Amino acid sequence: DLNYRQILKQLLASSGFNVKIAGNGLEAIKLLQAENFDMVLMDIQMPFMDGITAFTHIKNMPPKERPLVVACSAFFTQDQKAHLRAHGFDELMIKPVDIKELIALSKSKCNVDKAEIPKKTFNEEALQAISKYAGKEDLLPIFQNFEDELSSGVKNLYGYLEMQHNEEAVRLLHTIKGNAASLGADKICEISGYLERKWKEEPLQIKKDYIFQLENAKFEFSEAYKMYFNQP
Repeated sequence: DLNYRQILKQLLASSGFNVKIAGNGLEAIKLLQAENFDMVLMDIQMPFMDGITAFTHIKNMPPKERPLVVACSAFFTQDQKAHLRAHGFDELMIKPVDIKELIALSKSKCNVDKAEIPKKTFNEEALQAISKYAGKEDLLPIFQNFEDELSSGVKNLYGYLEMQHNEEAVRLLHTIKGNAASLGADKICEISGYLERKWKEEPLQIKKDYIFQLENAKFEFSEAYKMYFNQP
């Protein structure tokens, strides 16, 4: 159902994946026609167009564009498993999907270069090292300025994507990465570094979802440093 899909999307997004949701097989086909995907989690039971019918369309895609397709259901009988395997599904998974298993599957079979996002929003050890040279009252404005610059930078990245200003985007991301590293903003550093490499090597593959990850990390960072500095 919708709640389960939203929860699954959030869990995958927090692990560095870019996720799109389709409410039925027909919507899934339209998404696949509009964008390239590495993996599709295909619910067998869906309205308007079921998973098997939708998969029939996916099988007709050119081999280089065809994603890994995982059939999902609350349960599978042995006959169903044999039927789905014979039909061509790459993998079968019982709902609720095991996130660790799904991530391991993507890394082993999809050739997916996902950003490895650190668990820490920012590195307190780095902050303690900086604090040896400046007190909290001196550091706080620096963090506030970085947050403001990051907010502006995210807006610029959306604009660069729309206008295909790739060199400007790469330079901006390099700056964000360096500043984040200096302040111990690990998550922002990792995401901006990944996005910088991706934008440099495959600019046509950049999607708004990538920038949205950076924007989310900015909000997390804002909350984390304000808590560290005891700010409301």
